[in-house]
Amino acid sequence: MKKKSRELPGELYRPGVHDATSPADADVNDLYRFVFDNMKSGAVVYRALENGKDFVIVDLNRAAQNMEGVARHEVMGKRVTEVFPGVREFGLLNVLRRVWRTGTEEHHPVSLYRDSRIAGWRDNCVYRLASGEIVTVYEDVGGRKMIEDELRKKKELLDTIVNTIPDIICLKDGEGRWLLANQYDLDLFALTGVDYVGKTDAELAPYSRFYRDAFLACMDTDNQAWARKTPSRGEELIPRPDGQEKVFDIVKIPLFNPDGSRHALVVAGRDITERIAMQESLRKSEEFLRMLIETTSEGYIRISSRQVIIEVNKSLCDMLGFAREELIGGSAPAIVDEAHRARFAGLLTEPSTTHKNYSIVLRKKDGEKVFTLCSPTVLPVQNGDSPGAFAFFTDITERKNAEMRNRENEKRFRLLFHNLPFPYQSLDENGILIDVNRKWLRSLGYCRAEVLGRPFKDFLASPFRSHFEHSFAMLKKEGVARDVEFAMVKQDGSTFLVSFDGRVLRRQDGGIEKTFCVFRDITVQRKLEEMLVSSHHVLEQEVRKRTEELRRKGHEQEKTLLILKQKSQELQEANTALKVLLEQSSRAQQSSEEKIAANIKDLVTPYLDELELQLSDRRAAVYVDILRQNIATITSSFLRTVASKTVGLTPRELQVADLIRQGRSNKEIGELLRLSAGTVGVYRNNIREKLGIKSKKINLRSFLLSHE
Repeated sequence: MKKKSRELPGELYRPGVHDATSPADADVNDLYRFVFDNMKSGAVVYRALENGKDFVIVDLNRAAQNMEGVARHEVMGKRVTEVFPGVREFGLLNVLRRVWRTGTEEHHPVSLYRDSRIAGWRDNCVYRLASGEIVTVYEDVGGRKMIEDELRKKKELLDTIVNTIPDIICLKDGEGRWLLANQYDLDLFALTGVDYVGKTDAELAPYSRFYRDAFLACMDTDNQAWARKTPSRGEELIPRPDGQEKVFDIVKIPLFNPDGSRHALVVAGRDITERIAMQESLRKSEEFLRMLIETTSEGYIRISSRQVIIEVNKSLCDMLGFAREELIGGSAPAIVDEAHRARFAGLLTEPSTTHKNYSIVLRKKDGEKVFTLCSPTVLPVQNGDSPGAFAFFTDITERKNAEMRNRENEKRFRLLFHNLPFPYQSLDENGILIDVNRKWLRSLGYCRAEVLGRPFKDFLASPFRSHFEHSFAMLKKEGVARDVEFAMVKQDGSTFLVSFDGRVLRRQDGGIEKTFCVFRDITVQRKLEEMLVSSHHVLEQEVRKRTEELRRKGHEQEKTLLILKQKSQELQEANTALKVLLEQSSRAQQSSEEKIAANIKDLVTPYLDELELQLSDRRAAVYVDILRQNIATITSSFLRTVASKTVGLTPRELQVADLIRQGRSNKEIGELLRLSAGTVGVYRNNIREKLGIKSKKINLRSFLLSHE
């Protein structure tokens, strides 16, 4: 509303004033009245009351009457707060007061007016006339507001759609300045939070130094797209901070103004890194498949639509005894037993929607039959021509055995599922039971028909149903739940406590397909925990009581310990005296042994020497030597060790052991003891057995000498 409008004379709006001092003034007055009544905007004239506290309606035009649903004569002379009771909340009353006091016009922005009679969006401009009256000129902008809201919602929807697309979406003007980019594009080039609108790639490069080269390369491909003047498509490599590279399929569509000048460039890019990897994987898979076909133990054949052999693998050649060159180019039915040729030809010419194995008998090169299971596949028609078919041949016995094992495994799996030692259930995303096992049914006392299709919360005690709603929502959000406790209701009305573990199986689109849950009965566990708490309390009391008793007995034990300490001192003194006596006895024994050895040396050894000189009989001389060595052994300080090792030997075995220790042979021992060499050997084995070295590679003489 232009400022001049508030210069109109106030008298024009006073009710009942239609005369004028002159015809010219009357004409002007009629003109203004006509304009006032027929303007599209609503207009209301107010006069201040009570020093601007309230305002009375002086006049209003037809547009205002239509907007507010009132007639002029119904509201003229009435207070604005009476006609429009929502004017305070609307905010217009304060505006009227300020304009009346200051004379400065004000714009009251679009706001919603509402009372018990009417409601609508109003855009008001308020002026003070020269007469002191206040004029509001306003429009009903409800329709415009609805359009604006609708446009805003559509823009928000469009922004949401664009920003949720996992592809690059970017719009540039004819000069290469960015106008729009979705969140994926901003995240990819590390521009989140950057005011990119109006900037070129070169101007954005400093904001993301890592992608500087990518921005500059983008400018080159943009110019190429403009030069082509048609949509262009190509692959671009974009590096990542982690050192990897992403491959994008970029489409650039140039748009031109009617005069041929550049208008805008639409850029869209899809990450095809995974697709490229999949293509490479597919190529490797094809190579692997060809290698697999060639190395598989099953026979493979590929034939044309005319039953001519195109390809065979080594296994089929080995199975039939042909060389590869002998089969390729030949007739496929020729390798099939005559009784099965018609059936085989039909299998490889008639497409089938199901893949089955058929019993086919082949013929080896020498005519011998080969019983196989044939798995044929007719290739789909391409460009109106049939590319033929292929088939695998497997030994029928091995396949049947495998099928039998599979059936057994499936039977065991189903048996395991239904006989799991814990209850299992599966819910859909709305919490409806779609599967349970036998343990679940036995735990609650229902049959399957009574359970499936019902909400799971029907089987929960009332206080736990809201808890289930919360827990199930968390399970769907997090994908896993642990140790969630509920009280479940059996068919007989009794309840029991359970602890649930669950997981979510999601579809490819991220939606929930179903949940897997198992639970365990923790009723007894909770009772035991309560008993444990009670027992702990009783035990604490018993411990306190026992502690007091121990404290009392501690004083008694201190007295006893004092007595024991005195006794210990006395015992220690006695031990010291006994130790002295033992040392004296040991010294006396050692002295006695030394005297005996000295006496034998002085009194016995000289006579043995003299006797040895006078004896001429060889056997007697040997006896003297044995006597000398035995005396030496008796006087040896290691006699106890020898005795301990030879405990359990008979006297004769002791003699044999002593001669072995001296280094005598079996023959010598036999002559000395008047025994045969075989008997001496038996004694040797008995001695080794009693000494524990019979099965060991240990020299008997060395063993006896080491234990002297």
